[in-house]
Amino acid sequence: MAVLVKICGINSVEAADAAAKARADFAGMIFHRTSPRYLDPIRAGIVAERLRGRLRTVALLIDPNDEEIAGVVTVVKPDFLQLHGNETPARVGAIKSRFGVPTIKAFAIADANDFASVAAYNDAADMFLFDVLMAGGAPTYSQSFPERRKLLESILTPNDHVGLAEQRVVSSVEEATAFLDEAIAAGGEGVMAKSVKEGSAYRAGARGYWWIKYKRDYTVGLADSIDGVVVGAFQGRGRRAGRYGAFLLAVYNPKRDRFETFCKVGSGFDDAALAEMPKRLARFESDTQPPEVETGIIPDRWMRPGLVLEVRGAELTVSPIHRAELGAVRAGAGLALRFPRFTGRIRDDKGPTEATTAQELLEMYRLQVRQEASPDAKPSDDPA
Repeated sequence: MAVLVKICGINSVEAADAAAKARADFAGMIFHRTSPRYLDPIRAGIVAERLRGRLRTVALLIDPNDEEIAGVVTVVKPDFLQLHGNETPARVGAIKSRFGVPTIKAFAIADANDFASVAAYNDAADMFLFDVLMAGGAPTYSQSFPERRKLLESILTPNDHVGLAEQRVVSSVEEATAFLDEAIAAGGEGVMAKSVKEGSAYRAGARGYWWIKYKRDYTVGLADSIDGVVVGAFQGRGRRAGRYGAFLLAVYNPKRDRFETFCKVGSGFDDAALAEMPKRLARFESDTQPPEVETGIIPDRWMRPGLVLEVRGAELTVSPIHRAELGAVRAGAGLALRFPRFTGRIRDDKGPTEATTAQELLEMYRLQVRQEASPDAKPSDDPA
């Protein structure tokens, strides 16, 4: 089961940037007025726009009426609505149907009996969120992690909607590294390393070294930039509406004379750069997919290979939707750049066939893997 991370209580542009830097999957904004982290819809719209294209936004509401939801949906345009109150299955279904936004229903779990009510929401909610901070009527904060895990195992019966994250107790660096490699291969970003010693109680907001994230790019980051050829463009949303907001990039494969995609990039462009892109791309626009372009993604507008952009990212990984060196690492998968970002440099000095090649991308991937396997590779001082 893949682990997704949501950071809740985002209430400023600075917090939004921190969540994106921490590589969260979701950013939650709270619209319950009594919360100390309450965010009014107008400010939330600014924060949401900052997050657009970087991670998915979640609007958290408690027993909201339709007017409240409409205000949030209109201004913020969240990717999900998260309902934390006593909303019935019928109410959750009605909200989803009326506003057309995927819904997450939260449940407070104290014992196994609390799971019985979840099934009624199967057809109403898109995701379930379980909060297990009490069991048998007593708080579990002070218990050690092994005790809390054992307690969770005793009350949870895995099903199609919820399951236990895979756990492995290791006693050596080699075992931990092997588990990290398996998590990456399965499509995860890394692992959560938690202490099993006495004293590993839950401390909200203060993990210290009892509980740390361990990701591939904490060990070895991708140092080189990549020159990618624009082969498609996507219409922007929110503040970027009415112009292109992201671009599909490819590397050149000289052996096959094909341009094979490796990322969709929307980060790193300021307003001036976005305003310039349509002018630069106008002569390359195409109504159909150019025959020399290979990709598993359909952009809003195809481009004939011409413009070259310099990008950087966290790491190279394998992807079923990109086609760079398809099958070279894993059958049916190409290489992809995770968390790509435009450096601000348009490579006017390079033609499309002078961009980074597919073979060069493969060598970068292999070098990354060799560095991670090296006993001399050191963790980063900055885990964010």
